[in-house]
Amino acid sequence: MSEENNMDSNMDNIRYELTKEAREWARNTYTRKNIIKDKEKAVTEFVRSDSLLNYVNKLIQNKPTTNSKKESAPQTNTVRKVPVADINYDSYLPRKWGVEYVDIDGETEELETFIMADKDNAKPYLIESEKGMGKTLLINDIALEHNIPLITLSCSSGTRMSDLEGRTHVDGLGSYYQLGIIPTAIELANHFGHAILFLDEINALDNELQKRLNPVLDERQSIYVNGKLYGLNPDCKLSVVAAMNPVTYSGVNTLNEDLKSRFAGRVWNHDLQTQLDNAIDWSIKGQPDSFVSDMKTKIVTLCENMRSLRIQGELSYSLSIRDVKQFVDVLRMFSNGKVFEDGNGGMTNDYFKVMGKVMQTTIVNHKLDTMEERKAVAKLIEDIFGVTL
Repeated sequence: MSEENNMDSNMDNIRYELTKEAREWARNTYTRKNIIKDKEKAVTEFVRSDSLLNYVNKLIQNKPTTNSKKESAPQTNTVRKVPVADINYDSYLPRKWGVEYVDIDGETEELETFIMADKDNAKPYLIESEKGMGKTLLINDIALEHNIPLITLSCSSGTRMSDLEGRTHVDGLGSYYQLGIIPTAIELANHFGHAILFLDEINALDNELQKRLNPVLDERQSIYVNGKLYGLNPDCKLSVVAAMNPVTYSGVNTLNEDLKSRFAGRVWNHDLQTQLDNAIDWSIKGQPDSFVSDMKTKIVTLCENMRSLRIQGELSYSLSIRDVKQFVDVLRMFSNGKVFEDGNGGMTNDYFKVMGKVMQTTIVNHKLDTMEERKAVAKLIEDIFGVTL
């Protein structure tokens, strides 16, 4: 490689490293988003200026900045590497949860096919669905079934570039580099032969962070951090699975086209009644089948009404399968064998007392943001269940 090419390569490395540091400094120093953006722009323009880059390049190569008769020894163009913290590989092996995922529409087999595909055909897979539908549970179950290590990042507006790449820490023994989620996932795959990287709520990431995922989602499957290129060994595989909530949710972004084009996947639009029948244990001690059937019908009606109000912008929250399961579990807990039907087509006082407690603890509570929302849902409950809160 010519001296001119060496210089260009070295300048590119310097520009890249300084830009990362400048952005990280702005994000860690300021909290308000608009200020962070302004500071990032200003500092980035400074560290990428030709005058500063030429000066830094001279320092790295140990060339004198003033006239000197003493010649300096030639220096190699390298980026300083900080020692990397050890990875506790076994801590990423999947563990049994208390429940198992219940398949609704063949989604288990489809995701498993993508995860277990041979390396040449493997593709990242994206699931879009409402909250509480069991995406995380399904991925854990597949990882457990095949004993594949699983590493998860719960994305949010607070996720930083350092969470993806890594960051330098300092302790009493000196400095060390803690790998981020991407290089750690690659190292897991190289260690075990196969690993799963799960990016939960991926559309909570801003566009810049979304773009940083590109190298691990396409044929490169690598990332350059801490002066080293982390890439997959030829016989190893990294399966990338992501999940996202609908764009109607607050605090989410649209996926950029780069990311969309790299994922296969599916939108889960399971029929609500089918989900309730398959994913929830409806057995309630002492209650006849007619009562359980009536509860199913009424809770479906409540879910649909709340979802409609959320779409219209009148509610900030709608009920998920997780919420309905919570409702049934608490109803089972409070009922404790009490009789709810009076034998004449009506309900006993115990029904109204118990249902009032259940509704207040599982639905009309912190899940709704304002008193107006709680009043609106309380009115729905009164109309559907006949219970006044």
